Amino acid sequence: MSLADATTGEGFLVRAEKDGPPLMDVLKASAAHPLLYNRNVRLRERTCFDGAFANPLPIQDAIDSGCTDLLVILTLPASYLESAPGFFLRQLFIWKCARGDARLVEAGLQVHRVDNISRDLAFARQLPPAGVNIATICPPEGELAVSRTTKSARALRAGTLLGARTALLAFGADPNQLVEVLR
Repeated sequence: MSLADATTGEGFLVRAEKDGPPLMDVLKASAAHPLLYNRNVRLRERTCFDGAFANPLPIQDAIDSGCTDLLVILTLPASYLESAPGFFLRQLFIWKCARGDARLVEAGLQVHRVDNISRDLAFARQLPPAGVNIATICPPEGELAVSRTTKSARALRAGTLLGARTALLAFGADPNQLVEVLR
């Protein structure tokens, strides 16, 4: 699970193992969107929030942790590149999330670069280390894309069906055999 340290802005992974923090606390922290949830979650010695603010796609962290086979599932097409946050978003982040902390401000201003480096790994625009295999599933260009904050049940169902079909194709299965239980 990808989390961000609310004190330093550092992104890090938490392994869901029996000697780690309680899984429900980790899930709560990973969903603690600083602009929407308005509080951080304490995990043992660290105060945390949604890791997407520091490391939205922790591919390199997974590789550094010894993972050799990665399945990356994205909600945006391969051509998508994260842009630098605009003035309003920067100011909102500084005021609401970073609260003036220089380390958090810097992490927030660099997150688009971190995301794009990870996307380059996911789509082999930058080759992973020898022995590391990365399979990436994402919507085709021009198709429906959902975001972390999509609320429309119709859009989420359509995105789920599209994702299931794309995953079946990626694994060589016939997507026409998909039982569409979400309709």
